[in-house]
Amino acid sequence: MTEKSLQYENAFYLPSGRVFMLKTKDSYPIECTEMRDVSIQGKEHYEVRTTQDPHIIWNHLKLYEDKWLLTVSTQKGCTHNCHFCDVSGLPFKGNLSQEEIEDQVRFLLEATPYVTKSNKVKIGFARMGEPAHNLENVLGAMRNLPKISEEMGREYNWLPCFNTIAPYRTAEGKTGFDVLDEVIELKENEYDGRLHLQLSCNSTDEKQRKKLFGGARVLTIEEIVRHINSKDLHNRTATLNFIVRIKPRQICS
Repeated sequence: MTEKSLQYENAFYLPSGRVFMLKTKDSYPIECTEMRDVSIQGKEHYEVRTTQDPHIIWNHLKLYEDKWLLTVSTQKGCTHNCHFCDVSGLPFKGNLSQEEIEDQVRFLLEATPYVTKSNKVKIGFARMGEPAHNLENVLGAMRNLPKISEEMGREYNWLPCFNTIAPYRTAEGKTGFDVLDEVIELKENEYDGRLHLQLSCNSTDEKQRKKLFGGARVLTIEEIVRHINSKDLHNRTATLNFIVRIKPRQICS
């Protein structure tokens, strides 16, 4: 691991991967993760999604060579208080630098030396923070992904993933439309369309959306769809994400 900007603190192991706790130079805790995806079909889907048995999950994990899932943090905490996110309970201490974002990527690669090749490395830039508020550093880190893997002797097909609640105006003074335009420009011109733009919607009711986002003003779904549809996207489209609320299962005796 690079010693320039981050310090390793701890790791939590899950059946599909690891969550790493790192600290910045000013001792702020941040997270990054590496996971394997699950390969499920038919009746196995329910079994894998609901099981508490790690052996069942291990038996359905995809090979690293086929797909590898990474996430990195973009901010020290977050300015938003989304009701579905635990980060809102942490104090906000500003943006991570491009170096700090890239050093998380380097750390994950160095912590997983046996993954030297992969046909798809999907990396999300929203483990902690709203990337729209740190757009310049996030896009800079996305641009450098091929350079980082090349320097470390890895053969990866990167799939960057920009996850956002689409704030109406960012801390950098950009509108939500400006953010979409800059992400799409990177997607189309530098990744040949192979960048995943994930927009957090979570409800079709705009009042409920605002409540879920802790009162934040965000682009409406209509504004997002109209703006995205005005663009010429190829290879991958934009995705509207919705959280799923599962009611506790009732047990009858």
